[in-house]
Amino acid sequence: MLPRQKEVFDACKKYKCTLYSGAFRAGKTILLGNVALSTCLDHPGSVGLMGALVDSQARDVVLGTFVSEADKYQKALDDYLHPRGMHYQILKQIVRTQGKMEVRFSNGSKIFIKSCEDHRKLAGRTLDFFCLDEAIDMEESIFTELLGRISGTGNLKQTFGLVCTNPGAETHWLHKHFYDEKPANFYTVETTTYDNVLLPDYQAYIRDLERVYDPDWITRFLDGRWGAFSGQIFKDFNLERHTGLYNKGNMKFVKYLAGVDYGIRSPSCILTAGISEYDKMYVVDEYYTANTTSRELAKKLSELHAEYDYEKVYIDPSAADVVTQAYRLGVPCGKMKGETPVSFANNDVAESISKIKSFLINNRLFIDKTCLHTVRQMQAYRYKKDTEQPVKVDDHSVDALRYAVTDFDPFSERASFGVVYWGNKR
Repeated sequence: MLPRQKEVFDACKKYKCTLYSGAFRAGKTILLGNVALSTCLDHPGSVGLMGALVDSQARDVVLGTFVSEADKYQKALDDYLHPRGMHYQILKQIVRTQGKMEVRFSNGSKIFIKSCEDHRKLAGRTLDFFCLDEAIDMEESIFTELLGRISGTGNLKQTFGLVCTNPGAETHWLHKHFYDEKPANFYTVETTTYDNVLLPDYQAYIRDLERVYDPDWITRFLDGRWGAFSGQIFKDFNLERHTGLYNKGNMKFVKYLAGVDYGIRSPSCILTAGISEYDKMYVVDEYYTANTTSRELAKKLSELHAEYDYEKVYIDPSAADVVTQAYRLGVPCGKMKGETPVSFANNDVAESISKIKSFLINNRLFIDKTCLHTVRQMQAYRYKKDTEQPVKVDDHSVDALRYAVTDFDPFSERASFGVVYWGNKR
């Protein structure tokens, strides 16, 4: 463990709740797994919960990292016991069934692995501790619900909560609890990317990030400081106002659209957006994958079209092969030009950014919280130093969104929304 991570271990033994606020690659999830492991091993019969926003993140990132760290504990124990003719199995069982993820220890301890979309799904449990990964993406109700759950089983003397996260805006509820209104039994540990000297090729990695990004981005995502900075493109994007849970059957949409960004070596992204009767766009589904072929992406689009019945699909105009193959599968993604289908999408970067900014200002664009890459990239999307050109790094969801808004116009004559300004145009 790094010095700041060790500080968190000590804090969890003394304080009711600890925040580990770390920048990129600060070892947050590994810390989370080790705190949970050591607590359960040192206190037989203890009960904990480890959470992330959605099931896939809880399963693949939180549980995956936890199991990897548990294997290291087991190997160290085996190396010590086997020469002495002894053996002890740390984990008794890992349950991974539909709707249930649970780790059971041989000493009677137990950890629930849960998604944290709805606080009501966390009710009814008595816990000794909880650990949240990337709590910046969660509702405040998740945090307050879990605080009420750590009443303790009697197997852990000091119950606690551990919250690990990237820094966000100073208006976020985490900042309120751990900075603005910080109670005496809450503790905050801040770390930076520079602190993590265990990163492979540490110095080269830092230099590359410093070279590409502007000083404001570095302040937030390398220095790990909270706040909104001038380099951010979508400054008006607000987690509380522009994100929620919209794809749970509680909303009706008059039509669905999709935006698609294709990467040969970099990730590809398909965003599904529902348009409400009040001319608002809700991004309700995110398909994000790396190392996919144009054929595979076209097939996935066809499957999503069967589910959502898209009115139009806007594909990266440079991805001609994806457009052609999706068109042949019946996806409404282009118009014929000669014998070749041409994408509906507009790739004017400045125009699409201006549109998205306007939609955010006027509350016409919203993103489902389960679209993790999109929410994160909306906050991290930045201009290059001294230019108005976006940094072409980790922007695949934003590009898909730019394509999706090609024809979306909530301010047309048929809408009853007042005067709206687009840049210098009225």
